[in-house]
Amino acid sequence: MGVIAMKVFARDALAAQPEASARNLIYYALTLPVTTAVVGHPTVEHLEQNVRLVKAFQPLPKTEMEQLARALSTRNKTALVEFFRHHVDA
Repeated sequence: MGVIAMKVFARDALAAQPEASARNLIYYALTLPVTTAVVGHPTVEHLEQNVRLVKAFQPLPKTEMEQLARALSTRNKTALVEFFRHHVDA
């Protein structure tokens, strides 16, 4: 059995946040005890960038994980809950 990190970019709902770079979001997800992460790729350029990031991946230090989680959750928790409450993958 494995754990999958899904919606790593929250369907770009986090894109406006300076802490929510592709690097930070992918590395945060991969630092968690997951088997795999599902990352959207709207363009070939995004795919290529994400492949480069994953190839260079190093787990984030605990302090960086905590800072990133605190920064993003404080500003976005309610908005993300509401976004995904009505979201349907089809």
